[in-house]
Amino acid sequence: GAEGKCLCKSEDRKSPGMQLKEAADRYVAQVEGMKEELIQLRNHRDSIMREINTLSTEVQVQKTKASQAQTDLAEGERELEQARLDMFLSLQSLGCEVMVTIDQNESLSAIKEDGEEEEAEHDPSGRVPRDGSFVSPVQRLADDLSRQYHFVVNNFCGTSTANKVREEVLSLKNGNMLRPGLVAGGRVGKGERVVNRDIRSDELAFYAAGTLSYYDTATPNSAGDEKEIVLHSVDALLKEIDAFIKKLLPKVSELRDKHTVLLRSKAMLTCYPGNGSKYTRHVDNPNENGRILTVIYYLNASYNKETDGGEIMLHIPDGSSEKEFIVEPVADRLLVFWSDMRVPHQVLPSHAGRMAVTVWYTDAREKMKAMESS
Repeated sequence: GAEGKCLCKSEDRKSPGMQLKEAADRYVAQVEGMKEELIQLRNHRDSIMREINTLSTEVQVQKTKASQAQTDLAEGERELEQARLDMFLSLQSLGCEVMVTIDQNESLSAIKEDGEEEEAEHDPSGRVPRDGSFVSPVQRLADDLSRQYHFVVNNFCGTSTANKVREEVLSLKNGNMLRPGLVAGGRVGKGERVVNRDIRSDELAFYAAGTLSYYDTATPNSAGDEKEIVLHSVDALLKEIDAFIKKLLPKVSELRDKHTVLLRSKAMLTCYPGNGSKYTRHVDNPNENGRILTVIYYLNASYNKETDGGEIMLHIPDGSSEKEFIVEPVADRLLVFWSDMRVPHQVLPSHAGRMAVTVWYTDAREKMKAMESS
C-alpha cells in the first residue's frame, strides 16, 4: 500500500516539458482569442466604413436635391413675378390701374417723407419731446387710420390743382359725359347693376390713362362704352395720391403686414347735381371684394356748409354703439378710410353741385379670390 501511494504522488508531479507545453497551449488559445477579437474589430470597422460611404452618398444626394431646390426656387420666383404681372394685366383690364407694393426686405427707416428731418428740427408747436423723438405728419395720419379708421388731409394739393380738376370734371358734366351711378351688390361680377335713385343719385364716369368709361343706363348690366379723352389735371392728381399712399403704406401695420400688393382702381369722377341727391348708407367692401382703402378728393371751392349739404357721414364703431363723423366736401380736402365693414358711410342730401374724385386701393390677392369665386 505504501508503495502504491508513492507512485500516485510521482504521477502528480509534471515534468518541465509538460508544463511548458501547457503554457504554450494557453498562449496559443489567447492568441486565437485575440485573432477572433481582431476579426470582430475589423468587421466593425468595415461596417462603419460602409455606413460612412452610405452617408457620403446620401450627403451627395442631398446636395443634389438642395441644388435642384435652389434652381426650382429661382424658377418659382420667376413664375411668381410673371403671375403677378399677369394678375396686374388682368385686373387692369377689369378697372385697376396702378400697382403699389411694399417690399418686405426694404428697411422702413429708408422710406422717409419729404422734409421729415426739417420738420423735426422746426416743430411748429415749439415743443421738443424729452426723448428727442418726432412723429411725422404721415405717421400721425397712419395712427388716426388705425385708431379711428379714417383721417382727413386739408390743403392736399393746393387750390389751383383742385380748381383745375374741378374744371375737367365740370366739362364732362356739361358735355353729357357723366352717367347715373349704379347700385351693385355681392362679390366681383355678382349682383345686378341697376339705377336706383332712392339709394344713389349721383352722376359719374370712370377714368384711367386717357380712357373714360361708364355703364350704359339703357342696359345696366353691360359694361358700357368707352371714350378716349385725356384729363391732364386728373392724371396729375392721381400721381400725387399714389405718392402719398406709398408713404402711408409702411407706416400702417395692417397694410404693411397683410396687404403688400395693392392696386389702385380707376378714378371715379362724381357729381351730385343738388336737388337732394344722395347716397344712402353703404359699405364699399361688405364681403371681401378686394377694396382696402377708400380715398376721396373733394373739388368744391365755394362750398357753404349752411346751405349746400352733401357732407359724407362716417359711422365708426364705438363699443356696442357707433360714433358719427361728418366731413364737409371742401375743395382740396382728402378723406381716407377703410373700405370694409368698419366704416359704413353715406352722402347726405346735396342741395348744390358736389364734385369729387374717388379711388380705391385694392388687395390683389383678395380681388383675385373674389373674381375666381364669382
